[in-house]
Amino acid sequence: ISGGDDPDCAQQKPQPWPYLEAARRLGLQPAQCVAFEDSLSGIRSAQGAGLRVVGVRCAANCGCEVAPAEAATLAASPLAAGAPLLPLLALVDDFARLDRVLLGLPAAAPAAAAA
Repeated sequence: ISGGDDPDCAQQKPQPWPYLEAARRLGLQPAQCVAFEDSLSGIRSAQGAGLRVVGVRCAANCGCEVAPAEAATLAASPLAAGAPLLPLLALVDDFARLDRVLLGLPAAAPAAAAA
């Protein structure tokens, strides 16, 4: 779903509809999803739909609160309209820096020793 160019997009961010529709199309509940967002309107949209959010650092979101690591597995609850943003799961500089644990992936296998 890309709110700006999807002809089926009924509402744009910061409304929760784009994320609710994406979860529906994937056959998932919003609480089973994680959004990656760099904009405050995108963060509000995802949190309003009940998704947990990883922020991709930019000038607009660098002041956002980040949840403690132990909260990363807690289910999200939808953000009420006009409510302050919830803490992010993480705030990363780019996608290459995502913690595998945060994504629920096993630790990377050790690199094979060069012969």
